[in-house]
Amino acid sequence: MVDYLMASVRLLRRKRMIGAALDSLQEQIEFLEEELTSCRTTSYDSIRSGGGRTNAEEDRRLAILARLDDFRARYRVMHEQMEQIERGYSILSPYQQDLLETFFVSGEKYCAEKLCERHFKERSQIYRDRKKAIKRFSLAVFGSMSTEDLWGA
Repeated sequence: MVDYLMASVRLLRRKRMIGAALDSLQEQIEFLEEELTSCRTTSYDSIRSGGGRTNAEEDRRLAILARLDDFRARYRVMHEQMEQIERGYSILSPYQQDLLETFFVSGEKYCAEKLCERHFKERSQIYRDRKKAIKRFSLAVFGSMSTEDLWGA
């Protein structure tokens, strides 16, 4: 059985990487699209007459198209994951978003202590609120939590 709370934590821990990947993939896609437009295309007439373009030029064009398809597919996957995170954040209060960002995304040391000072709460309250926030996030993203939480075990 899938533990959706842990899946939510893993998704949040990847948020920064996903954002960087989206930027990088977008740049790669734009570069390849420019490369593709700069490639000379092989006309059907030049192939039939045996003159004109070489197979190497057509191979280069096909290789660029293959890489472009690969980058676009990876971009769609990363974009979907970022949308999942945004969907999860959309139902959280700013306080809950800050909890999840600080605990799981930023990777800060002593995050509980920092949150206690920032929000004027005790450590135990911060951890209870974090648990509630990750449950709400999980419900928004996956429509479920872990089976233990659903059945009260």
